[in-house]
Amino acid sequence: MKKATNKKSVAIFWLIRNKLLIWTTPLDQAEKADVFADSPFSHVEKWREAVSLYPDLPPDYASFPRGRVTYNLKTGTFLLMADKQILSKPLILRKIRHSCGITEKDKIFEISDPHYRT
Repeated sequence: MKKATNKKSVAIFWLIRNKLLIWTTPLDQAEKADVFADSPFSHVEKWREAVSLYPDLPPDYASFPRGRVTYNLKTGTFLLMADKQILSKPLILRKIRHSCGITEKDKIFEISDPHYRT
């Protein structure tokens, strides 16, 4: 898990027992597909790493609310897609934005995505 560097970043994350577990990737190292920058990591692969760090976690990566932050290179807009449980927690959303270097000056959309539903 990387510490926040205040560099603009994309990310994948989980909310585990009210704590944020997040992996960020600076935009200049993100995977690019068409106009989108995305994390090069999948939840499946990073969950294996999380379980090795925290052996008390269950083996299924979908056991906890999760989400992703992407970036539209054309519009300069971040998109935070997450489980509704995460979107209802302003403190967690602030931590995600901070970890990704997203400031009040940045455009960001926060949406519920059925893919991340637990």
